[in-house]
Amino acid sequence: MTEKHSTKNMANFIKCDVLVIGGGIGGWSSAITAKETGRVEDVIIVEKSRSGRTGPSALVGGVFSTVLKEDDTDELLKFYATELSYLLDQDIQELIITRSPDVLKDLEKWGVKFLKKADGSYLTTYQRGQKSTLHLDGGGIPMMDALTGYGKKIGVKSVNWTTATDLIVDDGRVAGAVGINCRTGEFLVFKAKSTVLATGGTLFKTRQPGHRNTTGDGWAMAYRAGVELMGFDLSKSNVYGATLEVGPGNGLMLGQGAILRNNKMEEYAKDYPEMAKLNSPESHAPLMAMEAKRGNAPPVWLDLRHFNQEQVESIYKSVPLAAKRWEKLGFIKNRKFIKLCEYAPEGPRPGGGVFVKRDFSSRNMQGLFACGEAVANFQCGGSLNRAAVSGVIAGKAAAKWAEKTAQIDVNANGVESLKKRALAPLERQMGIDPENALIALQEAIHPYPVSILRNEKALKNALCEVERIRDTVIPYLRAYDPHYLRLVHELGNMALCAEMYLRHALARQESRQGALREDFPHTDNLNWLKWIFVKKDSQQQMKIWTEDIPIDRYKFKPKPEKRLHPFWQRVEELGYWRQSPEE
Repeated sequence: MTEKHSTKNMANFIKCDVLVIGGGIGGWSSAITAKETGRVEDVIIVEKSRSGRTGPSALVGGVFSTVLKEDDTDELLKFYATELSYLLDQDIQELIITRSPDVLKDLEKWGVKFLKKADGSYLTTYQRGQKSTLHLDGGGIPMMDALTGYGKKIGVKSVNWTTATDLIVDDGRVAGAVGINCRTGEFLVFKAKSTVLATGGTLFKTRQPGHRNTTGDGWAMAYRAGVELMGFDLSKSNVYGATLEVGPGNGLMLGQGAILRNNKMEEYAKDYPEMAKLNSPESHAPLMAMEAKRGNAPPVWLDLRHFNQEQVESIYKSVPLAAKRWEKLGFIKNRKFIKLCEYAPEGPRPGGGVFVKRDFSSRNMQGLFACGEAVANFQCGGSLNRAAVSGVIAGKAAAKWAEKTAQIDVNANGVESLKKRALAPLERQMGIDPENALIALQEAIHPYPVSILRNEKALKNALCEVERIRDTVIPYLRAYDPHYLRLVHELGNMALCAEMYLRHALARQESRQGALREDFPHTDNLNWLKWIFVKKDSQQQMKIWTEDIPIDRYKFKPKPEKRLHPFWQRVEELGYWRQSPEE
């Protein structure tokens, strides 16, 4: 048995009841809720940038897809189930749907404001297939300013500019985390009774504006700690400016009739009416990839020149920073769009995450909770509303766990090992620049046959390259200063997430929404109603396995059949693609 030593004399040691890692809407909803239960005293948020001013929450596209009391909850659950081709955890999603109206009230109590009509009802847009999509008043930054302001008022503490590098695991439970200050290089130890992962996913630092801090840190920390994760086979790509950083606000603009045109100036989405009617940016990525396959892209152009003054004003109201950016770059003049903007899909956005129970606690690791994008997309999803609702549930459960749990004296030797790992890149006299290594990682996973319209050969080639980066690049990354130290850890986390994504994508030998395989174009409900899991095994190897979805107990069930996926069926009808003879 490993000897334990007291942590009393550890430098930079911080103790709390509930530790929340991540300062977005999920993190602050979790922290505020935990504090307001009255069960705990000390609640701390750790954020690697400035809490409330980074990532998807602050730079959201001005809309908030939620559930109102008048909405048909069964209709919504059926929509979500079919949207994810019945891979959805309907038990968890039904809980999120039913809790959403109350959490919307919580958000407004905490100071979040939404645009409303003259009669006091919410201003809504049909977007991403959902009618109850509200407009944020001023966008994501005022929303997050409200949450951070309220949280600090009730006593939630935040530690900014600190990258959490690893979870502390002791006696089979999570007992906090360690991290580094991104400005000073100071090593910090956070000892907590319960820990909530509220970190974002990763886009591998691709073209989406303001999301370069979302690097899969929580997923990677959970994996290294031995936590079960799942769902990396799902990957949706948004679409953004190809050469210019414009946005956010794609959903808002598509919901009001934005047009995407190929290099022949054709409105190609009209060929896909079932996908186009969702007004979802993510549904456009495979269409763009197919246009490229046909020779009709790049470029693809975003056309907003037909927008009237009211539509343009809605952008200024809900995503003012994006509107000012459009204006600065010369796309808007006198409140009118005057020219086209080249657009393209971003890289893969894996939908993986921690596999949780109904209280959003980890299935196999005590003391760990998760919310938002830290949770597998099949269970929670990446929208603001789902992050907030899951944050509220996780915060309440984390506070309850902390109240009944005593602090444990963590293994000082284990923490010292984590410290050496965290600071090692600073001590290397020579090494590889993390930004050069990032380009190699992006080039491996961004091509369309890897990230959007997948095939086995491309996936295997990408996996070989990611393994090379893992084995011959990551161990030799050098940090020149604390900022570069953060970049080194981000790159290691992204490489780990890329490997999980590729192994999951290879394992799913069929096509479903967000997981299109050109070599397996059928949706197979006979053999593939399964979730794919990943966990580090006792030999430090990546273990992949599947578990049957408990579809028999769910409300909504697919037909027990194997059929050509609607996307492949449509492109075959259009004559753009043909099945191989063996199919």
